[in-house]
Amino acid sequence: MPAPRAIKLDDETYDRLKALGNTKDRPLNWLMKTAVVEYVEREKTYEREKCEDMERCLTLYDKTGHAVSNEIAGKWLESIGTERELACPK
Repeated sequence: MPAPRAIKLDDETYDRLKALGNTKDRPLNWLMKTAVVEYVEREKTYEREKCEDMERCLTLYDKTGHAVSNEIAGKWLESIGTERELACPK
């Protein structure tokens, strides 16, 4: 059984949430619960994908031994948007 929880909102956010609830004909607690559930799921997916990406990178490195150094990556990142933009390191 769900237990009540408290959340502190500034007045502007509360007013926006209340207006949205009126528009959607939904109570505030339903909107807040939906928002929290969606946020938790999105972050869970992000963390899972981040771990999968890291595993793929490590697997590729183990197979090839190739990597881009922090120095090279940093120089490339600093050049983005400048007149002398470097090609993405491979």
